[in-house]
Amino acid sequence: MSPRTPLYKHTSILLAVAFVAGVGIGSVSDSLKGSQFQTSIIQNSAFIKTLGKKATLQSVGKTLAYDTSDGEIIPDLAGDATDLTPADLKPVDQKALPVPKVETNTADIVAPTVAIDCTYEKPTKPVYKATAVTQSQAFSAGLGDLIRVSMVYKNDGNTPWFSDASGCKNTVVQLGTTRELDRVSQFFSSGKDSGWADNNRVELTTLRVNPGEEGVFSFDMQTPQDADLFREYFSVLVPGVKWIDNSESYVDIEVGSPYDRTTLLQKMNYLNSSVGAKVVDLLGTKSVDVDLSQQKAQLKLGDYVVREFRVSSGAAKHPTPPGSYHVGFKEQVRIGGESPYYIMPVFQGLVRDGHSFVGYGFHALPSLGSASLRNKIRAALAKGEQVPTEWFAGDSFWSEALDHIGSPRSHGCVRYLPADADFMFAFTDIGTAVIIHD
Repeated sequence: MSPRTPLYKHTSILLAVAFVAGVGIGSVSDSLKGSQFQTSIIQNSAFIKTLGKKATLQSVGKTLAYDTSDGEIIPDLAGDATDLTPADLKPVDQKALPVPKVETNTADIVAPTVAIDCTYEKPTKPVYKATAVTQSQAFSAGLGDLIRVSMVYKNDGNTPWFSDASGCKNTVVQLGTTRELDRVSQFFSSGKDSGWADNNRVELTTLRVNPGEEGVFSFDMQTPQDADLFREYFSVLVPGVKWIDNSESYVDIEVGSPYDRTTLLQKMNYLNSSVGAKVVDLLGTKSVDVDLSQQKAQLKLGDYVVREFRVSSGAAKHPTPPGSYHVGFKEQVRIGGESPYYIMPVFQGLVRDGHSFVGYGFHALPSLGSASLRNKIRAALAKGEQVPTEWFAGDSFWSEALDHIGSPRSHGCVRYLPADADFMFAFTDIGTAVIIHD
């Protein structure tokens, strides 16, 4: 692998990225002096063009490194970072995940060049928790290109992580493919020093990551020979022990130039699995399927599931009626007409086919608020102004409802977590079909 050239040495590229990311010139100067650049710039924004050879974009702590000898940064999506993908990345339901198999081939482990201290005081109860620092990245590459990417995770548990190459036997940590779990990656590279432990596992590059520190998974990705937008999901795991909950992140790679800009953004917004975006038919019929028995809702384009959300439907005394509905109307915020006058953000009124609206709908978690707050909301709506969630997010009922999601608790409506409700509000149209069933 060619030596990596720090990004700060490529001033023109740095300024281009800073411009599209909204970083001031002063910040750029500080970054140049300190040989640092904020990692947030590459999250959901920076594209890399490999031009047929290997290029590297690395995020290591607060420093980025990029080998520009055969590539260039394309400031393509940073300006649309807000509409690229909503802040709704949801991990798979990992409570039901099987214990991963131990797939490390100890015979292939290369001894580290420096001695690694494998000792630590073992906690009474090990806690494994990983937080994605680079939750998502986007790249552009050619057909059959080899690119190297890095994913950074913070160890928020109480046990050190060790890499396959550390020589340590305890708490080896890897990245594994998800959606479907542990399947062969379409980006697997078998090359020497590729960073892959197997065709579905990536080795931890940092030899030891103590609690509170950040670890890097740096690995090659071999792009397919088809022109499409591809997504690959990963989660952190301790082989032979468990998958670490809520640690899912993903990489997007646009191979070739299969879509115009608008279509690309829409595809990225709806892609929800480790496949090519060709499965997402933007002209497909939109629908919503609510499973009351599972307390889940699926948003679909044709047969493709764009998102699956946990919901809270009607409680036993006020059940949500099954049936065929459609979205009859939408309101930024709806205030109930009877006591206790619930405040219901991003409300979608459901109309049973062949009937009129009878009070049921979709909405974000409700708030009780106060008479003064309700009057403030009504005044803002009358002026056509936005009603920020911050106005009622601190309400005790609203925050309590966070714990209720996934169980029947409402008065008949179907409740969603705020970010999920926002996505769904943007996804549906007036007339979108809704099926509610047991």
